[in-house]
Amino acid sequence: MSGRASGDESTAGVPRWVYAALCAVVAAVTAVGVWLVSYQGRMARRAAEGSLATIAQLKVDQIEAWRSEREGQGRHGGGGVGASRSPCEKTAGGI
Repeated sequence: MSGRASGDESTAGVPRWVYAALCAVVAAVTAVGVWLVSYQGRMARRAAEGSLATIAQLKVDQIEAWRSEREGQGRHGGGGVGASRSPCEKTAGGI
């Protein structure tokens, strides 16, 4: 027999509490890393959603401006040849 009391130290001569402390530190670092990645993902998603909402609003504004411009041309006769026909009629019946 080796003279050591069983359960006091590991086979490498390092106390078990050192291994326990090391495992606790590794677990804590892993937990913080997982939380940080999750947090960064949420922040990136919020930024992307904000950008997409801004782009969508700009597109809506462009379409509204285009429609009111087209409606104004139809009312005032500024559309030129074929202005009285809708785009669907032009496509279906030819120009």
